[in-house]
Amino acid sequence: MADCKHDERAHSLRSPSKAPIYTKCPGAPRLWEKMGADHSSSEAARLGTAKHTLIEMVLQSGMDADDFIGHKIEVEGQTYTVDADFAKDVQSAYDMVWEVIGDDDGRMLLELRVPLDNIVGPGESGNLDLAYLSEPRKRVTILDHKFGRKPVKAEQNPSLLAYMGGLLDAQGMDLDAMSDWTFTFAIAQPAQGSPSVWSIDGKQLRAELDGLRVMCAASYEPDAALVMGNHCFFCQAKPICPEMQREVGSLVFDDPGFDNLDDPIKPDELTPEAAAKVLPALGAIEQWIDAFREHWQAQWLNGVDIPGWKVVEGRNGARQWTDKKAVEDMMANKFRIPAKEMYTQNLVTPSAAEKLLSEKSPRRWAQLQEMIKQSKQKPSLAPDDAPQPPMQRATDDNPFA
Repeated sequence: MADCKHDERAHSLRSPSKAPIYTKCPGAPRLWEKMGADHSSSEAARLGTAKHTLIEMVLQSGMDADDFIGHKIEVEGQTYTVDADFAKDVQSAYDMVWEVIGDDDGRMLLELRVPLDNIVGPGESGNLDLAYLSEPRKRVTILDHKFGRKPVKAEQNPSLLAYMGGLLDAQGMDLDAMSDWTFTFAIAQPAQGSPSVWSIDGKQLRAELDGLRVMCAASYEPDAALVMGNHCFFCQAKPICPEMQREVGSLVFDDPGFDNLDDPIKPDELTPEAAAKVLPALGAIEQWIDAFREHWQAQWLNGVDIPGWKVVEGRNGARQWTDKKAVEDMMANKFRIPAKEMYTQNLVTPSAAEKLLSEKSPRRWAQLQEMIKQSKQKPSLAPDDAPQPPMQRATDDNPFA
């Protein structure tokens, strides 16, 4: 089968994929516009697009993902070759599609361009990954594929809601006449093991879409607020966001203006109540630091002078042979170096052994498992609603502590 070159999808400032950000931070599009349209996507985003492309091919062809091993997919000038792990991820997403849809009693729509004028704003549209319309069951399903590791939930997901509204408009379906229909939203994310699914009726959908319109409209206000939160994780404007700068300055230096950076707040001087305010922001602060450094390094390389700073060459990477076969030939045949001095042997890792034996020979793999050791997980602070149980503390069973 011929190789596939994937055309880059156009993403506007208010594309549905960005809705989880601008519905919580209505001022975000203003910063994205300031950064410019040439802000390239990340490696993770490009890989995700390549996997989107493959699952579309699998759904259209009826073939398994494994049948495409060796296939090449191009995204933004970068070529990805489908290997076993790539195919396994896509096959898992494919299986989730039918787990959500259930009976094949309707019609499937793939990569459908839907209008979003009545939801997001004038001239807006978006590409819906997958929709399934079942008249016998009076059910409309939309599904989005996610290949990252950070969990994405379907419930009240603004991207999915926008797509559903656009789908109804594109298909000429009257929501007022569909009060007894079921509208199902799903995220197929292989890293999570099972799909995230949320279903509501027509009346609930009407209320959700009305609320979404209000949030989208707020993002067009010239003085729309910038709001920091978990949504900042996905926002490309972190390095230039004044709200994030203010929060970082306040939490780390007690100095929103970054005028005095010589005296950061000392953790041991905070009360538990003050620490509880800082902890939720630590992840965003770490991301901001990385994004800030990356952004201003790129700015300097593009000719923007930063007073007192410059970009220098980093450390060289590990040395590698340019042509291993030629080196082997030279060392063995020309230099007469013994094989025992040319080569080293390393035992495969437990992870590699699991891939080798767990499916082909479970009994052998079970024997090897008895000889595996693993360091204990390091303790980490987590919010009370995290699924993991709290660790046992020295004071928990000691009434006299």
